[in-house]
Amino acid sequence: MIDLAFKNIKRRKTRTFLTTLGIVIGIAAIVALGSFAEGINSMVNEQLVMFAGKVLVMQSGLSMMSFQASDVTPEQIEMLRDMSGVEKVVPMIFVVPPFGPAAGGIPQWQMIGIDIEDADVFIDDSIKTYEGRRFERGESEVALIGNTVSDNLDLMVGDYWEYKDKSFEVVGVLEDTSISDVDTGIIVPLEDLKEALKTDSYQMAYVVLDDPDYAEDFAEEVEDTDDSLMAITSKDMTRQISGILDQINLFTFGIGLIAAFVGGLGVLNTMIMAVMERKKEIGVMKAIGLSLIHISEPTRPLYISYAVFCLK
Repeated sequence: MIDLAFKNIKRRKTRTFLTTLGIVIGIAAIVALGSFAEGINSMVNEQLVMFAGKVLVMQSGLSMMSFQASDVTPEQIEMLRDMSGVEKVVPMIFVVPPFGPAAGGIPQWQMIGIDIEDADVFIDDSIKTYEGRRFERGESEVALIGNTVSDNLDLMVGDYWEYKDKSFEVVGVLEDTSISDVDTGIIVPLEDLKEALKTDSYQMAYVVLDDPDYAEDFAEEVEDTDDSLMAITSKDMTRQISGILDQINLFTFGIGLIAAFVGGLGVLNTMIMAVMERKKEIGVMKAIGLSLIHISEPTRPLYISYAVFCLK
């Protein structure tokens, strides 16, 4: 019976191929969508680990997607430094290209201006340099680049990155971290980037507290003190991102369900057609004694497989 089943599969090679292709595509679509959703979850969790224990302060009324429009003045930075419980305030500037995004909507590069003395807030000691070295105190017009930037822009230690009227020498390439802000980052001294942009303002500031448990209360105090500022804690970011991730997971589940349903219909159609074409053969076999009632339980699936899967 097994031999008959395989012989009949070979008789209809085109149908067999198309049915097999449909099953493969359906399974591949489900696996790919699941991997996509899991990849986003992993990337977001890694970003949140870097953000843990800090409070992000930026202009109120904006979202994380529109942070480039944020404007935080030097006076507001000083106000944050004077607040109780603050260990360190690290102002930052981001420059993201308006075009040329890489796959998945992640930019090929982004410039990040930060004080050299405070660079460890953004790239801590757990992030190693793949090549070259870190910043040294007092130097200027230098750059640390992420591994993705090195690959996308073909930059290595000793090369120069030109931006506006500034030229930054690449002194180090960071190892691959799977953190998009680091891997796609061109990290340069804050004052150099301010000169290139001809600005005195910042886009945001990381606030490191003496006691991380004080983050929620500190965020409320900042917003009460200056209503033009918005303070975001790791818990706030987790809540915002969780809603987005839930929508992505629901979307991928829906697409996967549709793919499985369509693939199932294709298989069902093939099975029905195979049996309909085999009516006479099945009738002859029943006439010479084939009956499911008289077939023992262990061998019954073999006879059923003939009736269902033997493709002419």
